[in-house]
Amino acid sequence: MYYPGFVALDIDGVLADLSFAFGKFAKELGLNMRPVGNGRVPTWSFATFITKEEEKMVWKEIKKSKEFWLTLPILFTPSDRSDLAELAARFQIVYITNRQGKNVFEQTAQWVKSNSLPIGPLLVTDSKVKTIRGIPGGLFLGSCMGAIDDKPLNVLEMNADSVPTAIRDWPYNREIRYMDNELELGRVYSLSEFVGRVLDRADKLKGG
Repeated sequence: MYYPGFVALDIDGVLADLSFAFGKFAKELGLNMRPVGNGRVPTWSFATFITKEEEKMVWKEIKKSKEFWLTLPILFTPSDRSDLAELAARFQIVYITNRQGKNVFEQTAQWVKSNSLPIGPLLVTDSKVKTIRGIPGGLFLGSCMGAIDDKPLNVLEMNADSVPTAIRDWPYNREIRYMDNELELGRVYSLSEFVGRVLDRADKLKGG
């Protein structure tokens, strides 16, 4: 049964492996950087592998690309996808990303569709907190039942704004492990774990 509310999903670092795609793209540009998957990137910046100037150059080229955002490998398993479909049967899935570049909306929407993810609004924004706060009035979806992100700053801002938030665990965000107990949905190690926590929270709210 559909229960009013929406779930906000970050894309890069939650659904898509930006780290691997960035490394592959940098190598194709002639830089000495090999593709490294999300789980092996120690810090938020790619300057661990190349210089800051080279990193800026790669981002500049990514923003020009008409297909970069179509090439990202997935971070979810078939089981994750199945559980996400179960979540989508109950709540509206909303994709929220801070991607930049040429035709970024079209590229991202195609990526979501081609990977058989649930249909849902796609919002490209530089402020996830403001976007999530504005969704109920703008899209009439009810309240946010859960949000997931991998970037420490986004997680801390959403949590401070009372958004029920989970952080997708990766080495580069373990610096804020001290905050895990403060997050309503905590730290999760898979999309399926996140889905379970959102559904548990919804059941408690419904029963309470």
